[in-house]
Amino acid sequence: MKQPTTGAGVPRLEVEGVGKVFKSRRSFGATEKPPTVALDDVSLTVDRGETFGIVGESGSGKSTLARCILRLHDVSSGRLRYAGEDVTNLSGEPLRAFRRRVQAVFQDASGALDPRMTVGQLVAEPLDIHHIGNRTTRRAAVADLLDAVGMPLDFAARAPHALSGGQRQRIGIARALALDPETILLDEPVSALDVSVQAQVLNLLKDIQDARRLTYVFIVHDLAIAEFFCDRIAVLYRGRIMEMASARVLFRQPQHPYTVSLFDAAPKHHRSAAKRRQRVRPVDDEATATGCVFRARCPIGREREICRATQPDPTETSPGHRTACHFPGEAASA
Repeated sequence: MKQPTTGAGVPRLEVEGVGKVFKSRRSFGATEKPPTVALDDVSLTVDRGETFGIVGESGSGKSTLARCILRLHDVSSGRLRYAGEDVTNLSGEPLRAFRRRVQAVFQDASGALDPRMTVGQLVAEPLDIHHIGNRTTRRAAVADLLDAVGMPLDFAARAPHALSGGQRQRIGIARALALDPETILLDEPVSALDVSVQAQVLNLLKDIQDARRLTYVFIVHDLAIAEFFCDRIAVLYRGRIMEMASARVLFRQPQHPYTVSLFDAAPKHHRSAAKRRQRVRPVDDEATATGCVFRARCPIGREREICRATQPDPTETSPGHRTACHFPGEAASA
């Protein structure tokens, strides 16, 4: 894929009305199940150099969105643009070139590392696959990458099973950096680590981002980490964006009842006990054919006719703050 000649104002990544539907596989003698809608009309932009967070409970579609952005899943509808160029239907060499520019660090570091390979071989593998350099230059690149993630060079001869969880995740980061990408998608990269190690890895990612001017898309379920690490955040529920704002605004002025419920469910949240609201509790979490997807769990819209009839579109409630709710802010003030 040719390098785009775009201005600084063009977003690094644009997700426009993306949907993803998985067709159910029918086993012999079983009743055919309806398709699963994993993403429904998701739109967002990620600017160059920022860290864009995506939060939501399990099953909200976070990882599916990440795989669509990486082009590991084909989207069912909508468009994906990278640096102004449409990458929705790339294949062959253009897709290969796109993946050099957009890399990923996954949650399960152990599962991402081949136990039959040494650390040096694992870090050099992206260079081998993309035919970059020769044996000498790749060996030098491995040394530089290990140094970049705070690993001694003698670790290159070790096997992944001989490393701690934090060390394996550092190797995963080194592999993601090997092709000198512009954007890295971080899919819950510290959720499987001890708290003390989480802080070390997050600080490492911050330092690498500053040094290399990287753009991050950060999939995360820990709200404290999201507040610390992200510039802007999108809140995902059942494949739809419920709310999107800067981290500072979102944590201080949540507008959507689902966002409020996530914050109130989080332990040791920064708001005082006097300011904590009654948690939104599941009442009936079955999908509804019409109306707001959160209506069955919503304390303010469950019985309202407009919430029963119409799914709200995200609208701007303040500059840069978008909420998909008919009554934004009402749950926060309750």
